[in-house]
Amino acid sequence: MVKNPTENHQNNQSDAMHSRFSPTNSRFSIEAHIDTNNLQGNHEGYQPCLVINTTFKISAEHNWQRNNVKTAYLGHVSGSLFMGNGLITHAIPTSVNRLYRYEYTDDFYISFYFPISHRQIEWIEKRRAGDDLSLALDFHIATQIHSEHGIIDAIDTTRKLEFTVPGRKWQEQHLPQLGFGKIISIEMPTISIEAIEENQHAYKALKKANDLFINGDYDQAASLCRISLEQFFEQVEIPDNKGNTKKIPRLKKSWETKLGQATYDWLNTTLSSLKDATNKSHHSPNSHFDRVGAHLVLMITTAVVTYAGSEPKSDANSHD
Repeated sequence: MVKNPTENHQNNQSDAMHSRFSPTNSRFSIEAHIDTNNLQGNHEGYQPCLVINTTFKISAEHNWQRNNVKTAYLGHVSGSLFMGNGLITHAIPTSVNRLYRYEYTDDFYISFYFPISHRQIEWIEKRRAGDDLSLALDFHIATQIHSEHGIIDAIDTTRKLEFTVPGRKWQEQHLPQLGFGKIISIEMPTISIEAIEENQHAYKALKKANDLFINGDYDQAASLCRISLEQFFEQVEIPDNKGNTKKIPRLKKSWETKLGQATYDWLNTTLSSLKDATNKSHHSPNSHFDRVGAHLVLMITTAVVTYAGSEPKSDANSHD
């Protein structure tokens, strides 16, 4: 239990979050400190981990000699990571294994390793919706209070420390460290969008789709991918089983001569599959895409449109 309420301080000149508290009957106080500049992502092992490095400073209260307290042993540590009231994940258990002597001030550090999955990242991104990421670290440190005669109390040092990660830093730095953010960008540095004037509407649609994807609006992102493909199709009439004809979209015929039959068939199938995949999100208010699905559509659409846009100007890529 926690004896006194804690004031959380955020320095406007930094990304540091502080909390000071006194565990019941401990005769000391702890100042906990998280600097989000030292937040790290690690995806070297079996599962990516978000690493939250936390600094602790212990100092004795003025009446620490009451009850003949001499030392405090800090042992097992557990932690949980929250976003609002929602639990994200639990930290890998660790231990401080530190003996604090009351006549001195002491500092120690804990690195909380939080395993994090694709589904948890998707949950975070939907709720973050492009804003800053507000998190809370709930930690527990098993503590024993010792006098010259032995253990006089055993307490659970507990605190929830809130902190905020700037959205841009989370998007550009920490997600890639976790192995997720590297695949979000749709920039094509070898191709100038401005140089492909006839494909401007496709690239504008993809850029907007990327913004929507970052903000967690996966269905609208997929819908704009469909819009970016429309200029490459023409309506053709085909007979149905009843002898009637119906119109279906097909890759413009002029591509067949320029690319060859095999490449034309592949591109037509690819574009048609993308249009079919995004059709529901374009016409239905229901949710159809999660983060992974929308990301795959965005990547493939970007690659195909870039390929089409890189072709020399001809009837095949002219805009009607």
